[in-house]
Amino acid sequence: MCSIGLILTLLFCTPVTDGSEIERCDGEIQAEVERVKDAVAEKGRVLDDDRERVQKAALAALDILSGSRGGV
Repeated sequence: MCSIGLILTLLFCTPVTDGSEIERCDGEIQAEVERVKDAVAEKGRVLDDDRERVQKAALAALDILSGSRGGV
């Protein structure tokens, strides 16, 4: 029952905005979405670089360990 009342309050008590304000907000939202997409893509590139470095270090450590075992 409360949720229906809340919905009715939002529908009838929310001020009506003009089209230009909606378009302005839409543009701001789209710009923010693009910034977030770019940030996520950059973070993905950084994570890929980090993963590659860790894999190389792990393989080098395995090579060292397997080489030292063979020499013992």
